[in-house]
Amino acid sequence: MAPILLLGGAFQDMYSWRRHEEVLVRHADVVTVDLPGWGGADHLPADVGVDFLVDTAAHALDQLGVRRVNVAGCSYGSLIAHRLAQRYPERVLRLALNGVATGLTADEQRRLSDLVRSLPGRDAREFAETVTARLSPTLPGRPVRRGDVIRQLLVAHLSDMTADARRKFVSNTMRLCTSVLVHAHPAPPVPTVMFTGADDTFTPPEHGHRLAQVYPHATCVTIAEADHLLLLQRDAEFCELLITHFGGGRMADLPFCLPCPRGHQEDD
Repeated sequence: MAPILLLGGAFQDMYSWRRHEEVLVRHADVVTVDLPGWGGADHLPADVGVDFLVDTAAHALDQLGVRRVNVAGCSYGSLIAHRLAQRYPERVLRLALNGVATGLTADEQRRLSDLVRSLPGRDAREFAETVTARLSPTLPGRPVRRGDVIRQLLVAHLSDMTADARRKFVSNTMRLCTSVLVHAHPAPPVPTVMFTGADDTFTPPEHGHRLAQVYPHATCVTIAEADHLLLLQRDAEFCELLITHFGGGRMADLPFCLPCPRGHQEDD
């Protein structure tokens, strides 16, 4: 299988994929990277747009001598992956987007901006609990796989964030508040799957469904017992989905993939 480029969310770095790499590397070379504003890379001011991140990702592939890749983007990474396929469609064989957001209303932008601006002044534990509750709220009667365990691990991880990491998170998130999250057109012509945790309240499944209507070759599915932290709650299924899609298989053959609501059907 062609190499797989993994682009993660706001709190992931290039070493956050180790559990997934152990599975994926049996099928393909795996590329992870700290783009500017992530992990060990330099801080990136909020007024630098997403296209700069896309061009940086393409440059990284050039440095590795990798011409064409399968691309998986999660949360923030789904925006970067989407734009990568738009700007460099000749380099993307297949695309997988998890937790995609298609846009924020003015009120949503204001509330997210207010939340993010308030975080640096909070103590580490409060910061961690506030962000975790936003990404993975406890929903009565709607349990997610390993929900409590994953929340505890995320709170512990975020509580230990350095001042530099928190600064990067604030700038990266503010970038979302001041720009269009997804430029829908032109729609990338590559085969794409958009998948979301069925209980994701941070980037609800409707966002992925809406964007899938624009793509010429899109499959849209949801996964039960998962929210925005799907890749941690159901990591085995996450890897199986990528392997199936990047190998040319059908999402309908995976028992954990639920039919897409609103009548969107899998592309033939």
